[in-house]
Amino acid sequence: MNTNINYYPPVDKFVNPKDMYNYTNIKKQISVMQEFAFGFEINVMIMTDRLPGIAIGLREYMQNSSDITVDLVSCLSEAKEIINNKHIDFFILAGYQKNELNYNAVELVKKYNKYSTVIIYALLDPYITYFCRKYSIKAKYDRTKPIEGFIKYMRNCYSYKNSSFFKDNPADTTREQLWIKAIHEEHIANQLRKQSLEQERINAENNALIDSKKKEFKDKFIFFLFVVVSTLLFFLLFYLSNSNSH
Repeated sequence: MNTNINYYPPVDKFVNPKDMYNYTNIKKQISVMQEFAFGFEINVMIMTDRLPGIAIGLREYMQNSSDITVDLVSCLSEAKEIINNKHIDFFILAGYQKNELNYNAVELVKKYNKYSTVIIYALLDPYITYFCRKYSIKAKYDRTKPIEGFIKYMRNCYSYKNSSFFKDNPADTTREQLWIKAIHEEHIANQLRKQSLEQERINAENNALIDSKKKEFKDKFIFFLFVVVSTLLFFLLFYLSNSNSH
């Protein structure tokens, strides 16, 4: 996994507490993430000049897939450096850009690779809607939703037939077969995961029922012992009382 992190401060150097909160919120979802893969190399460039916590969090989440390369940039000049050296399959804008010149990177990405998918990952308020309309950004995703859903959204936006590799190598079907295989394997994995979760639910219900029965038996047994002991004590006291009277 190749990543570019020169344009962002280390996580422990965040100045704004919100950056650490955003980073931690994404980071904690890595432990519960489902596997994802495109089956061939995908280049992602993430841009933000406001939300480094989200950008770094997205990078660390995506780098769990061996076929996704992530570059992080914070301004147009840094984006140009990346675009000049590789084609970009996904250009992700994390939040709105404080410097509006950054939005020129959208046109630049499309100029070098017209098959690139541009997605804005942000709070979907009227401000974001305005920039999407102004810079012809059609794909957008609400960043308050689980990150796993965003990865699936990327998969849905991506079309192998529109990828730069397919256009440059239409006769090469190897990667398309890998793409189809990856989709199939993910479908199977999801089915198995659902079955596993359902079995866990059934097991939990059965265990709860068994525990309930055990508790019920224990309560009845204790009550039975109480009755037996109380009865024996009653007869013992009755016997002793009669013996003393004689």
